[in-house]
Amino acid sequence: MICIYCRKELPEDIFSKEHIFPESIGGNLIIKNVCSACNSYLGSNIDKHLVDNFIIKMIRAGLEIKNKSNNLTTPLNGGYIVSNPKALITQYYDKKSNSLKFKAAQTVVEEKSEDGLKTLFISGDISDDLNKKINEIVRKKGLLEPFDEKITTYKKPKIRKEEEINRLLIIPPLLKIAYSLGNYWLGEKYLNDRTGLLLSKKLLNPIDLSNHNNARESLIGIGITFSFFTESNFNNWRQHSCCHIALLKKVGKDIVCYLRIFNIIEAQITISIDSKTYLDFQDQFLLIDPTNNVKIEKSLTEELKNPLKMDSASVFGLNWEQIKESTWLLSIKKNDTEVFNVTAEF
Repeated sequence: MICIYCRKELPEDIFSKEHIFPESIGGNLIIKNVCSACNSYLGSNIDKHLVDNFIIKMIRAGLEIKNKSNNLTTPLNGGYIVSNPKALITQYYDKKSNSLKFKAAQTVVEEKSEDGLKTLFISGDISDDLNKKINEIVRKKGLLEPFDEKITTYKKPKIRKEEEINRLLIIPPLLKIAYSLGNYWLGEKYLNDRTGLLLSKKLLNPIDLSNHNNARESLIGIGITFSFFTESNFNNWRQHSCCHIALLKKVGKDIVCYLRIFNIIEAQITISIDSKTYLDFQDQFLLIDPTNNVKIEKSLTEELKNPLKMDSASVFGLNWEQIKESTWLLSIKKNDTEVFNVTAEF
């Protein structure tokens, strides 16, 4: 059996299940022609940049998509209370209630003014016997003389989390999904495809994505465009806002993979420039709904004649237009990093 990534012929027991769309974002389409070593590498070095993307983590939490450890992700962990940025917050998954919860992280900040006045800021959660911890900290600090004490209790505070994202890091996971779909839909012939061979080599070697210039040089020969928060290619499926969609389509001499991750990321990736090699191939359509584990595969012609009517958007009570316009405060820095700042009220 040949691994589609390292191209080595190996015993069947060396192979493991590979999720084309990462399992942690609800992917349920599996291939079995990836060896365990490549599978492990792809998960640790490629998939992580998609599943751990701050925007994607927020949606995973909102849709209650659990990871391989059967836990919900905690995107707001390490955030802070808006009215007091010194007060840090811990977000955690409570298995008993099967929900995400918050508690104040224990924080100690000591400040000294110009006139020598010391201020000790201590925050924590009441459930952790905070008074006892305050007394221990005061004793350790040697604050034996009288001091003024002011206690503020926050109930359902606004919590903010700021995260920097290098959006270029999303490229390898998109290439991996497209390449795997090429093997899945085009079959063994694709192992000899020159574009497929280039993709597999790129994916198994580090790609310099530190800035746009290095990315362009590292991706010579690869045709990819991608964007956040656009719906230009997928207007037919706008109602499926919680779903992943993939189309594989002949476009002249090329075969192009169109991807949509939730309705946040869109991409066009050329997976072959030799469409004449695949005379029997029909354009393909795939929809994965991670909210109910539904997977729908059909020819693209069939889908366009009888479009899907299901609508999973109701399970995720966010207004996508509002997210696009206001919730995510986006600024692009010179180093190609984007800062996403989200405020959530609980």
